[in-house]
Amino acid sequence: MADSAKLLENIFRSVNIALVNEMKIILTQMGIDIWEVIDAAATKPFGFMRFNPGPGLGGHCIPIDPYYLSWKAKEFGIRTRFIELAGEINWAGTPDAVCQPGWCNAPWMPSTNTARPLTAAKSYWSVLHIKP
Repeated sequence: MADSAKLLENIFRSVNIALVNEMKIILTQMGIDIWEVIDAAATKPFGFMRFNPGPGLGGHCIPIDPYYLSWKAKEFGIRTRFIELAGEINWAGTPDAVCQPGWCNAPWMPSTNTARPLTAAKSYWSVLHIKP
C-alpha cells in the first residue's frame, strides 16, 4: 500500500507538471504571461495547487516512478494512457525548455548568469543512460 501511495504522489506531480509546462508553451504563443495566470489562479482558496513551469521534473522519482505502474498495468492488460501522455510531454519538452523565452526568468529561478539548468539536465540523463 505504501508503494502505491508513493506512485500516486509521483504520478500526480508528473501529470500536473506536464499540464503547466504545456500551458506555458500555449500561453507564450498567445502572448499571455503564464506567471500572471498562475498567480491569478492561486488566489482561489480551494481547488488549485500551484505548479510552476520549468525545465525538468526534479528529483529521481517523478521522471521514473510513473513508468513502474505503467509496466505493471500492462501485465493486467491495462494501458495507462494518462500517465504515458504526461511522460511524453515531460520528456519531449524538457530539453527545449531552457531555450524557450521566459523559462528562466521565473521569480524563484536564480539569475541566468549563474544558473546552468541545461548542463544539469544533460548530466542527469547521462547518469540514467537515457537519450532525451
